[in-house]
Amino acid sequence: MNITEKFKEFETYEEQSLLFKRELREKMNSEYLSFYERFQRKTKLDFVSFSALFGLTLFSVHFLSTLLEKDVGSFSIIKDFSYFLSIMNSVGLFLLLTATDKLREFVVNLVSLTNNRSVNITENYLGVLEDKFLSGRPFYFGVLFGIINCTISLLLGVEYYDNGQYWLLTSFLFQVFTIGFIGGITVNTTFVIIKMIKSISVKDDFYLQYFYPDGCAGTLIIGNILLIFSLHFIAIGIFIFLFLEGFDWTFARSQSINPYTKALYIFWQFFPFLMSGIIFFFPAKRVSKILTEYKLFEQLKVKRKLDHIRQLVIQKSDQGVRAKDEIEALDIHYQKLLKIEEELEKMNNWPYNLRYRTTFLSVFLPVVIAIVLEASEKVISNLIEFLF
Repeated sequence: MNITEKFKEFETYEEQSLLFKRELREKMNSEYLSFYERFQRKTKLDFVSFSALFGLTLFSVHFLSTLLEKDVGSFSIIKDFSYFLSIMNSVGLFLLLTATDKLREFVVNLVSLTNNRSVNITENYLGVLEDKFLSGRPFYFGVLFGIINCTISLLLGVEYYDNGQYWLLTSFLFQVFTIGFIGGITVNTTFVIIKMIKSISVKDDFYLQYFYPDGCAGTLIIGNILLIFSLHFIAIGIFIFLFLEGFDWTFARSQSINPYTKALYIFWQFFPFLMSGIIFFFPAKRVSKILTEYKLFEQLKVKRKLDHIRQLVIQKSDQGVRAKDEIEALDIHYQKLLKIEEELEKMNNWPYNLRYRTTFLSVFLPVVIAIVLEASEKVISNLIEFLF
């Protein structure tokens, strides 16, 4: 099949794919909604407004808690940095809503990318969504991470507890729980994406085309969702780091710091960035293997065709003028194959183009290096105080 026929086949496929994607997208946007999305849609608010209202509600409850405590100033939550929790919750919810919306679009694109868009393939991906995302599993993940967040906060030491300010302590822990709950659902959503990618093992599962505009044979949609979730974890990781550093934890004023508590404190600072790196690299590695296999297979096919045409030209050249037209036709075909070879050479072996890789590294590396330096400085200073 020459490149012209390839393009015609591709155009036919794209027309069918657009119709298929439109139908599947409409079905998913109406039937495959999470419990928090259903609530958000009932309010008829967009993602930004809904998230802002959620954060403002949490802040109002925390502010009212100061009025219920004796000898506590109204602006104490500003001074102790606990107001920042409402901002974290607002941003976290917004990121979760946008990530969930991107998840549905990813499923639509992934189904259309498969080589045979059969009912079985569609049901397979939708089955993963129903089992891992629309079931009670996200709720359980959220509760688990919420409890872990509250436990870590109590281990680090909350001044409200020491002072007997239980209204403030309750509103504080509730916000800590909700940000953990949101984070737990996000982690579960990430596992859903990874499971879908892991279900693809060989190149024949994809409708790959080396001349696809994304430079990744059509797999940039996978790189896109992985990049989005990686950046989301970096964003929430920055907020967690700022809060852990900004809030006045009781253990920080203690002369005898429990080493396990300190290790837990440092781990919780790095956990979102660890998740970000894992999401960006490990699922893409499987896709990279498929792309490498496909690229090598196509390059070998082109090479065999080039070798065959060269042999034919050598044979025809012995026939003199009579074979001139045939040789010119072979040369035209040869030049087309050389262009295909060039396109294959340019094709990425990973589901990321240069812009995606640059975006991730330009955000990930500076943030992680800054946090590592900050954490290292504190570890060194604590060690010096312990020794001397």
